[in-house]
Amino acid sequence: MHHQTFIIKITNVQKQKYVQYSTKHTSYGSYESAQEEALLPYLYVYDSSKEVQDDPTAKGGKSNPYTVTDIQNLTGDFPSSKVWVKGYIAGCVNTKKGSELSTEEAVASNIGLSVKAEVETVIPIQLPAGDVRTALNLKDNTTNIGKEVLVYGNIATYCGVTGIKNTSEYEFTGNSVTIITAINTIEADKAQDGVIYNLAGQKVDNSYKGLIIKNGKKMLQK
Repeated sequence: MHHQTFIIKITNVQKQKYVQYSTKHTSYGSYESAQEEALLPYLYVYDSSKEVQDDPTAKGGKSNPYTVTDIQNLTGDFPSSKVWVKGYIAGCVNTKKGSELSTEEAVASNIGLSVKAEVETVIPIQLPAGDVRTALNLKDNTTNIGKEVLVYGNIATYCGVTGIKNTSEYEFTGNSVTIITAINTIEADKAQDGVIYNLAGQKVDNSYKGLIIKNGKKMLQK
């Protein structure tokens, strides 16, 4: 009896790929009847790579990203797969309360995204070591403040609130705003100590270049 050999790729609903191989029935032992002998067994081999790409138009896809507000309003179980999120880089977050910006010096490990220029609340974005941190962190890239960015990662509890962890991709949209925080309205009589702040409310030193607030006044430091 002649058996044709062929290969079929199969993808399940979880986007996991299997490769189906036909094999000669004799490799599986003897058969008791002609009917059994006519059956053709198959070998399935699991392949962990994704055969089907994520739909960019689905919610959380690159063409339909979550907003900052979407993330803040999520309740219950979070999606298990990574999603795209869009917002304006407003500063670094308070690690004890990730919905607020930090007033300390910028760090490389996180940023906070705001839904608008007038910052009321943010979502924390983890920046793991690597290309994403190199490009987005505010310790080394102070001019990123105010830029709109797409980030790709897992929705998870981070710094005590819902945010994004395991960030692995990013893309600047080309849009930007002037970030306005509480530090923008510091009264002069409360800030006569010569401490310098950037527009995100973070303390910076004299080497910082750009718009600053010193003694309650906004100025350009070159």
